Amino acid sequence: MNKTCLEKLEYNKILEKLSSYCVTYIGKKIAKDLIPSNNKDYILNKISETTEGVSVLYKASTPPFSEISDITIYLKILESDGTLTLKAILDLAKILKLSDSLKKYFYQDFIDSSEFPILDSLFSELYTNESIYR
Repeated sequence: MNKTCLEKLEYNKILEKLSSYCVTYIGKKIAKDLIPSNNKDYILNKISETTEGVSVLYKASTPPFSEISDITIYLKILESDGTLTLKAILDLAKILKLSDSLKKYFYQDFIDSSEFPILDSLFSELYTNESIYR
């Protein structure tokens, strides 16, 4: 879809409204960067992902999302063998704690993760390490 059509449809206003519902800066960025697609496989995958997400919401209620700090600067500091501030370490620990909470949310006893293969692959990639944030 060309830029003129998107402007006439006020697509940017739709994305702004959508991003206002996002909790994290990453979600806001992804929402604002969405572009229409005509790739059938991509669309079907996103529909399946959304369907799984809605099903999990019905079974387990709202996931424990919370605001997180933008850690891209911290990652660059670490890549250049720099030293992190205490605030940076606490921000990273908060992300690890959120990751642990999300994993516990998805892998509850009453949720059969095999019913949700797309979400299972995403949640299984979350890194947790209780010894860092406890």
